[in-house]
Amino acid sequence: MSDTDKNYKAWADLVGLVLTDLTVDPREEGLNPADFDDLFKLSHAEQVKVTGLTVRGGGLQKENCIDMNRLCRDVEIINARLEAGQQNAITIKGGCRDIHLSAITIERAGGHCDIELGNWSDQSWDPVTGVVLTNVCRADGKPVRVRVGHADAPVIVGGNVKILFWGSLYLKTYWNLKWATRKFFGGKLKFLMP
Repeated sequence: MSDTDKNYKAWADLVGLVLTDLTVDPREEGLNPADFDDLFKLSHAEQVKVTGLTVRGGGLQKENCIDMNRLCRDVEIINARLEAGQQNAITIKGGCRDIHLSAITIERAGGHCDIELGNWSDQSWDPVTGVVLTNVCRADGKPVRVRVGHADAPVIVGGNVKILFWGSLYLKTYWNLKWATRKFFGGKLKFLMP
């Protein structure tokens, strides 16, 4: 993986974004989802409301359907259908806070988990806080698998959500090792990182 992600649709450094009835699918433009890391990316975005979102990549995208990073604030995603990527359906990292995901259906299971909170971010070492998952489920009826790393545990309302204990412990350990090598060794101990 390169240091810079290649995202299909990305919104950065903005306040007050409203999106309604949006379908995100690179194949509609004749593009291969496998050429992208994330299909829907928010970075340093505040006061965002997305209603009626569909993200499709056939599970071919290298990472996630939705990626939020770099201090996103007050984001609400309501009524979404997601085909998880090779990593997750949703990842929220980099000090994002006050994120509300409501009526989300994950149509394809991701690799590591379905939702990941607080993975490593080079843009911010702040924890992820204030995530609320309301009526989040998987189309196959299995529990939505959530890993919690450098983040507070989400508030879960309804739906079918399971916090992965071992996956969360691994993610917390990974984040702390990355932080320590960056802080104390300038990132020179890369052999410790997968």
